[in-house]
Amino acid sequence: MAGWIRNARLGMFLNLCIGGFFILAAVVVVVSVNYNMREQALVEAQSKARIILDRNLATHTYFSRIMKPSIFAWSEPFRSKDYFDHTWMSSTYALREIEKFFKALNPSGYSFKDSAVDARSPENEADEYEKVFFENIKAGRQPETESKVRNIGGKPYLVVLRKGEVMEASCLRCHSRPENAPKGLTDYYGSERSFNRREGELASIVSLRIPLAEAYAAANMFSLKLSAILLLVLICLFGIQFWLYRRYLLAPLEIIREKANKIATQEGHLGEELPQPFGREIGELTATFNEMSVKLRHDRDHLEELVQKRTESLRESEKRYHSLFENMLEGFAYCRMIYDSDGHPADFIYLDVNSAFERLTGLADVTGKKVTEAIPGVKELTPELFEIYGRVALTGNPEKFEIDFKPLGKQLSISVYSPEKGYFVAVFDDVTERKLYEDKLKHFAVHDQLTGLLNRRGLEENLSRTIAKAKRGGVSSLLYTDLDNFKDVNDTIGHSAGDEVLMILADLLKAALRTEDIVFRLGGDEFAVLLDGIDGGDALLAAERLRAAVEAHRFELEGRVFPLSLSIGLVKIDGTLALGELLSQADTAMYRAKAQGKNRVVAT
Repeated sequence: MAGWIRNARLGMFLNLCIGGFFILAAVVVVVSVNYNMREQALVEAQSKARIILDRNLATHTYFSRIMKPSIFAWSEPFRSKDYFDHTWMSSTYALREIEKFFKALNPSGYSFKDSAVDARSPENEADEYEKVFFENIKAGRQPETESKVRNIGGKPYLVVLRKGEVMEASCLRCHSRPENAPKGLTDYYGSERSFNRREGELASIVSLRIPLAEAYAAANMFSLKLSAILLLVLICLFGIQFWLYRRYLLAPLEIIREKANKIATQEGHLGEELPQPFGREIGELTATFNEMSVKLRHDRDHLEELVQKRTESLRESEKRYHSLFENMLEGFAYCRMIYDSDGHPADFIYLDVNSAFERLTGLADVTGKKVTEAIPGVKELTPELFEIYGRVALTGNPEKFEIDFKPLGKQLSISVYSPEKGYFVAVFDDVTERKLYEDKLKHFAVHDQLTGLLNRRGLEENLSRTIAKAKRGGVSSLLYTDLDNFKDVNDTIGHSAGDEVLMILADLLKAALRTEDIVFRLGGDEFAVLLDGIDGGDALLAAERLRAAVEAHRFELEGRVFPLSLSIGLVKIDGTLALGELLSQADTAMYRAKAQGKNRVVAT
């Protein structure tokens, strides 16, 4: 279906669409008119039904409340108890006979009757539909009036049902018990039907049927005539519309199509122009077509010149690219990845490299070679390099990383991306010197430059790990030391001699400790010692060993001997104190040792 629509001629497609739209519009109009006419006929029938019902109600009321009581009163003196005359004593009979006379004079086809259940006359007996309405009215489940369109005998009727008479006290003379009724009544109707009624009980309903067949037939005939008129009008409109759009739309488009075919098949028609048609849109299309035709002719005539210019431009672009490529400071390598049978990266081939590649790696003439041939042992020494290159070449997701390229003894910063699946480009730089400088900075950040010991920052990092270890059940101790009388050295022979003393002290402390213990210089003549795995008496013995080693050493500088000693504060690391609290307590213990006379150990 979609293919047929694409290949159909525009004129045929528009004709079918517009014709279909017109037919649909006509069908909607005819159906709407027919529906509204039927609704109007139904409204008129309902209005007529109200008039008929009201007229019969008025007749019934007059007969029951005025005429019959008057005759009863007039005939009372000479009328016997058993006398009964249905022609004037029964209002239902009188209305039925009046209706028969009316139908004979005006055969309109409508039907009216007083319907009752167990009626005395079969003509007034309710049918099944009327019985349901009668019983619902008695039970209070139904409005007093109901109207509905029903098919009876294959023809449509408006059926209107309305609540009728209610048993009054005056009615019970003929409708209570058979033995109480006039003998003439039981002789005429019998003693079985319409007796044993009670006052206030529903006696009958009014049933009215109005035929709708003629009105519906008239609506159908009018719809047929309207359809014929609309069809004629639509044919005229369609013909006019077809001529207009064929004259002013399809014909100019056909001219443009034919000219385009000629230009496509015969170059000699290039540059030809079409006359301007009527209408702005088609005119603009024609003008654009003419402009395109002239431009194509001009471009064809100057094609060789254009090709030459673009070739020169391409050469210039290639030259600039080559210059940039060769003068890059970073190394550049374009490679093809080789995978093994399991899909794992096994090797790669250098397809192109720049001068910086050769300068940074010291490798020459690698184009066309496998990396395992150019750099023996590279896969074993740097397997992660193959994993990254293989992943990028497979997924196309670029990555940037730094690697210790052991085969060349260099630290490299590499950016790698994939121009197409299975290939990758690596742009890299030698960051060996930068990494060495960073390592030095990291070393200086945590080490004292004079003694080479860890500094305060190094103490805090190690102490944090020791506290965490203590919380898991480990034991350790912290010593805070201060060199007694150190100020005398600086004041008498200068700071360079003081620096020499500090280096000697660092060596003394390291020599007096175990290999797992760590010595820190905090600044000036203050040192700290982290005793791993010991506390209590063992820690106190270690502190005494340090104090004794310093006391026993002869500090002789520039011909003078300085009596130097250590004041040491000892604190246990059990995980209960935070870092700041631990340092504060160790510092306090050390100052207590100095206050108590120096050259001693004080534990908290």
